[in-house]
Amino acid sequence: MVAVKSRSGAWCGAFQPVIITTVKLGAGVIVVAHYLACLLRGLHLADNFNLLAESSTLSALYTTNLRHVMVGMFGGGDGGDHCVKDSFCIFLVLVGLLIMALVVSRMAAVVMDLQFTSDKKYTQNLRLLTCRMDKLKLPSELRGRIHRYYDHVWNEYDSMDGDIMEFTSRLPRPLALEVLLHRYLDLVSGLEFWEDCSPDFLSALVLSMDIRVFAPDNYIVREGDIGSELYMIHRGFVE
Repeated sequence: MVAVKSRSGAWCGAFQPVIITTVKLGAGVIVVAHYLACLLRGLHLADNFNLLAESSTLSALYTTNLRHVMVGMFGGGDGGDHCVKDSFCIFLVLVGLLIMALVVSRMAAVVMDLQFTSDKKYTQNLRLLTCRMDKLKLPSELRGRIHRYYDHVWNEYDSMDGDIMEFTSRLPRPLALEVLLHRYLDLVSGLEFWEDCSPDFLSALVLSMDIRVFAPDNYIVREGDIGSELYMIHRGFVE
C-alpha cells in the first residue's frame, strides 16, 4: 500500500501551449521587424533621403534600422521635417497596434481555452459530487471534508477520483510495469525489509500495490486500530 500526503502544489504541463504560442508570436514580431527594417533601408536608398544616420558597416546599419523599427512600432519613434519619414513613423505605429492586438487576442484565447477546458471538467465532476451528497443528505462538516479532499486531488494530480495511476490499466502489461517501476521501485527497494529480495519479487510487489491519495490532515490509521495493511509513504509525510 502507498500512502501519499502532500502540502505542496504540482506544476502541470498544461501551460505548454502558452509557451509555444508565446515563442511563435515573438518569432513573428521579429520577422515583421526584419522586413520593416529592410523597407526602411529601401526607402532611404530609393528616395536618397537621410532618414537615419549612416553606419560604418552593414551589420551596424541593419541593427540601427531594426532598433528604429522596433521602437517605432510601439510608439517610441520620432518624427521629423520630412514627409517620407513622418509617413513611415505613422505606418510603424499602425503596424505596432495591429501586432499588439494580435498578440493580446491570441494569448487571451489560448489562456481562456486552457482555463475553460480545465474548469469545465472540474465543474462537471463537482456538480455530480454535490448531487450525490445531496441525495445522501450528508452533514455540512462531512461535505466540507469531502470537498477539501477532491480539491487536493484535483490541484495535485488533475484528477477527481484519486486513482492517479488508473491509466496504466489500459496499457500493455510490460508498458504498465515500466511506468510503475519508474514511479515506485525506489520506494520499495529502499526499505531494508526487502533489500535481499529478487528483482522479480519487487516487480510483482509494485504491480500489486494499491496507490492511495490522502489529503492534508486526513487520518490514515488511528492509534489502537488493528492493522491489516502495510503503508509506504511515497510523497509527503505523516505525523
